[in-house]
Amino acid sequence: MPSPTMDLITDLNESTLPSLRKNVMMITQEYDDYPLTKYFLERGQKAFTGTREQVQCRLSNSGTAKFVGPYEVRSVSHKNLIQHYEQDACPFDDQIIISKLVNERNAGKEKIVDMLMTQMDDKFENLYNLCEEGMASAPYTHNDTQSLWGLPAMLPYLDDDVVDPIGGYNAMTTRYGDGSTSTLLPYSTIDRSLTKNRRARTMAATHGGVFDPVLNDTLRRLLTRSNFKTLTKYKVKMDQASGGDRIYTSHELVDGLESYTESAPDDWKGDSQPSKGMVAIRGIDIQRVAAFGDLTEMPIFGVRHRFFQAIVPKMENGKKRWMHINDAMQEPRNPNISYINIDNSINTVCLNFQRAGFNCHKPILSS
Repeated sequence: MPSPTMDLITDLNESTLPSLRKNVMMITQEYDDYPLTKYFLERGQKAFTGTREQVQCRLSNSGTAKFVGPYEVRSVSHKNLIQHYEQDACPFDDQIIISKLVNERNAGKEKIVDMLMTQMDDKFENLYNLCEEGMASAPYTHNDTQSLWGLPAMLPYLDDDVVDPIGGYNAMTTRYGDGSTSTLLPYSTIDRSLTKNRRARTMAATHGGVFDPVLNDTLRRLLTRSNFKTLTKYKVKMDQASGGDRIYTSHELVDGLESYTESAPDDWKGDSQPSKGMVAIRGIDIQRVAAFGDLTEMPIFGVRHRFFQAIVPKMENGKKRWMHINDAMQEPRNPNISYINIDNSINTVCLNFQRAGFNCHKPILSS
């Protein structure tokens, strides 16, 4: 007859406690990484005051330059070319609840972990999940003040039933969470469907859902044709924010890219378009976005970060309203309870839709 296991020895269980790891707790999170929050919202933030952030645009040229003869008299003309669109910061928060009665018992040598810190960790994950999912999607409605202006809004998809592996500046329609669509930029009268505003459109193409030679060629064209260079004689300061080029896509497509490059000749050095000897596309850093996992469009966003900037309202004390932990406030109906609010208010503006990057995605079939 086998001897009983340790958990069946009653005397042992009644007389001995397990070894407890104090102040150590397993921490889990929804996503393996938060690249959209990290690179779009946390870096290069610009503090602003006023109602919204306004971006001035010149989306056409006057066409007044001409060749002239030695004694030709020409008329002088002027056209108003400046338009603008605006972006509003999106406020969001979460609260930590503190009970004096609970805290009194979560103390002393009997305390295993700090309950306040476990709450704090949970609340920050909630906020980061909200940011990552918001940047991976479009707002719920046009001019929505309670949604982030995510990548599918700044670099929109092509229209329904369009199949275009070649690519071009044809992306102009934003699909919103409520099912509506619009070709207008936020808080503006700039309609990207009009020929005069075609420079507000973005580069886009479609792919077949797998990383193959066709998709590789499509990405090559998109990278080449969207790489605008500023005129050397004229540069506008607001045209660029923080630099860096990155490609954002799902785990599934990056896995396909790795398989594709590993099957290539050795002199490719692990790059589908050889550059720096790593699994990449022209040496551009590829970010796996877990929040893209459920998107049937399977987007590949090529992003030039110098044309994007996070905007954050400036508080009265001069600090930015980003992950701001307020002082504890007492619940007036219960003196034993206090709240700590974690305040945020942020959004992203695109400083140049024409140069900002591209969107390569599966065709969207109309229902």
